[in-house]
Amino acid sequence: MLSQIIFTILIILQIYEANSNSFGGSDSVQETYGHEEQSRKKRQAPTNVTSSPATVLPSTNQTASSASAPFNLNNPSVAVCTGFGWTISGGNCYKVVEGLMDWNQAVAACRAEDPAASLASIDNEAENRLLGRMIARSIARSLQTYRLATTLFNTLWIGLRRVRAGAQYQSTWPNGTLATFGNVPEITTVESTTGGRNIYPWGIGQPSGTNKYTDPTGTNEECVHMFSVDGQWNDVGCEIQMTGAICQKSGQF
Repeated sequence: MLSQIIFTILIILQIYEANSNSFGGSDSVQETYGHEEQSRKKRQAPTNVTSSPATVLPSTNQTASSASAPFNLNNPSVAVCTGFGWTISGGNCYKVVEGLMDWNQAVAACRAEDPAASLASIDNEAENRLLGRMIARSIARSLQTYRLATTLFNTLWIGLRRVRAGAQYQSTWPNGTLATFGNVPEITTVESTTGGRNIYPWGIGQPSGTNKYTDPTGTNEECVHMFSVDGQWNDVGCEIQMTGAICQKSGQF
């Protein structure tokens, strides 16, 4: 009987030893659990990490201009016109204002459209022809609306002033700069008796000024208007009423 009990105990010890070797013992179990816990922590997403913004580098085939800062609506690179009815060209804004007005009233009409606006200053032929095309509809409307003495006055004021300075006129724009485009001498006696000259942008025989051959009354013709879709000019007295004005202001960037 005793021998049978001892035999049974030995069998149990062998089974226990075999199980211990199979699982690696308690230290091995703890080590395995530790590795699994570390792995789980690595897989777990962090919740309190602050990352800095990523820097996006341009691709190798991207040009320098396209890699620059994004377009800023508060600082555009092209000019725009604020207000209604303005047309932009070359960084300037233009608007035709219609209604019977003398030159001084035309100045006021432009300022009423925008405090920064003035009668148009024209620096070159391309700009002048653009404005000529702009006034075509206005001239057509004024010819139907107003019964003026001549169609010459169904036209619009520009900003040029020709003020006599000694024997000649000094031509200036509203900002005080001397005119280069369209700055021609007063018509001469020979030109007036041969039918007049034709120097663009002036009409034939213009500017006549106060030449006694073309203006016997001696009235100063210091103000200028545009009277054709070709952009031709004529000088007249500033008190004459035209049918509108060409206003100008700088575009906003």
